[in-house]
Amino acid sequence: MPDIRLPIELHAIGQRAVKEATRRGAKTVEAEHVLLAIAADGGIPGLDHTTLDAALDRERARSLAFAGVADVHPASTRRDAKPGWGASIRELLRASDKPADRNAAALRRELAIGILRAEVGTVPRALVLAGIDRAALTENLQEKSPKVAS
Repeated sequence: MPDIRLPIELHAIGQRAVKEATRRGAKTVEAEHVLLAIAADGGIPGLDHTTLDAALDRERARSLAFAGVADVHPASTRRDAKPGWGASIRELLRASDKPADRNAAALRRELAIGILRAEVGTVPRALVLAGIDRAALTENLQEKSPKVAS
């Protein structure tokens, strides 16, 4: 994680996201791995780690089949090298590198909301395949977020 300085409140999520990316055989930590880390922490009411992990596996299998690689099992090969931050999560993490007037739970919610708002990418496709209402998850997280005065 050398190119992004995480607020201290997000170090645990960052470490867990790296572990998720490594477990899934990814070269980079992407939004899906951060969302898995937050879900494992119980930070997304209505979405648990197991459900999200299975949805991501189904999405990967579907994408591989679409590319004509239907005989490959969706499980990734094990990687020993530590993955770096991928493009899908860099801007969200940089946006969280602000003065720490929010606690860890608020920052996790902010990251999850940012990931869930994405209209394209692995996470939205996986949630559709799992029949999960992304808008409802986002709304639920927003309701739990403290209101910021303008």
